[in-house]
Amino acid sequence: MDNEFEKLLKNLPPMFGRTELKNLLPGVISGGYLANLDSLGTGPPSKLVGRRRVYFRESFVLWLANRTKPLAGCCATRSK
Repeated sequence: MDNEFEKLLKNLPPMFGRTELKNLLPGVISGGYLANLDSLGTGPPSKLVGRRRVYFRESFVLWLANRTKPLAGCCATRSK
C-alpha cells in the first residue's frame, strides 16, 4: 500500500460516517457520491448504526486504495 494510504490509516478515526468525509478527506470523495456507490453495492464495506451508515478505517482505506489509479505519465521513474 502506498505511503499516502498508510498515513490515512494513522490519521482517520477508527469509525466515521458519510457526513464526516467532507472534513476528513476534503475534495477526495463526497458523502453523496459514497451514498450512490453504496446503493449500487460498489461502496466500501459499512455497517448501519441506527439509521446512519458508518465505515471502518481499515476497510475504507483498502477500498479507496483499490479504486485509485496512477495518472498516465505521472510519477514514472527514469532510468539513468
